[in-house]
Amino acid sequence: MLSNFGPKLTKSEYEIIKAVPQSLNYTQVAEKTGFSVAYVSRKLKALKEKVLIHGVFDYDTMGLKEIRILADFDADFVKKEEKIKIPFITGVYHLVIGKKDYLWIEAYPPKSQVDFFIEGLQLRNYKIYEVGEKFVWRPDKALLTEYSGGYIYGHIEKIKEIIKKVDTSQPKSKMGKVPDEVDLWLIAKLIQYPFTKISREAEKTGVRQQVASYHLIRHVKPLWLYNTVTLRLDPDIIPTKLYYFKVDNPEFAVKFAASLTHVPYVTEAFVVGNERNLVLAYTTIPGGLEMKLVRTLRSIEEVVEFDEIGAMEKDVRLRYTIPLGKIVGGGRWIMDGFYQAIRALASPKALESYRPLYEILPLTNE
Repeated sequence: MLSNFGPKLTKSEYEIIKAVPQSLNYTQVAEKTGFSVAYVSRKLKALKEKVLIHGVFDYDTMGLKEIRILADFDADFVKKEEKIKIPFITGVYHLVIGKKDYLWIEAYPPKSQVDFFIEGLQLRNYKIYEVGEKFVWRPDKALLTEYSGGYIYGHIEKIKEIIKKVDTSQPKSKMGKVPDEVDLWLIAKLIQYPFTKISREAEKTGVRQQVASYHLIRHVKPLWLYNTVTLRLDPDIIPTKLYYFKVDNPEFAVKFAASLTHVPYVTEAFVVGNERNLVLAYTTIPGGLEMKLVRTLRSIEEVVEFDEIGAMEKDVRLRYTIPLGKIVGGGRWIMDGFYQAIRALASPKALESYRPLYEILPLTNE
């Protein structure tokens, strides 16, 4: 038995969101779907009410290290972060585990500065998860996702069947360098919304159209990997939950993480780079399907142990792009803006007079 999941979609809307992950403009979506550019433009604007669409770039090639941090909840940290927007933090959430409260932080610090970055946050009782092979639900590639009667469904019971044959290849960019300021501005805009009209944004900010086009084609597009599509859900009805899975070998961990994201109820799964027998997954599972997931996981011999880590409360959901502006120079990441941010974090006086050296764009369409 299938269960309705997410917003109701027309068949044409579903075909459009299947084309979104590998498209950077309306024309590319139109070519993949057979619809007119005008129709695609109109539909994508309307779909903002039903789905979240964000660009994803090769942060590893850019010299950044993707990490997750679980720490004791600190309301003061959250309040300050709302003002400071510490560079390289891209997400802060309130994670509830039984009667305990935690912070769940997503971040991309420069590879050479990871330890310093973590120490500077002044978190209590924290644990670091390095993100290894990462997979996201992609409607264009999901083997266990089906559209029928206006809704998207997932075949949880078939996860075990696809583990051996699932594609685990990781997209990589064709470019290997730290972006410059114009590149970062473009990347941030495309993270926010990959169908942003760059010519219009260039006019607003005073960037010459020729400069914006050159950087977009020569520097930014080679760093772009794909776009994510996330269904809008009511967090009171279907909360985002974090699960961990211990498996018996690292090779299986990669295949298992990839397999999980073929159902629409698992938005992201990754192998923990510093504990390669461990997989973490973000899930949005309708209540009626949770036992089906449990039964499926119990039937997989290589899964040694699994459990829910916690659920994300809706009161703290801070999401940002990577930083832009005076955060790069001379082909390297500059940490001056981070030093300034952690001084403001530690000192009320510094916080009061805080004026960032960098810029961060919010992901506000949630």
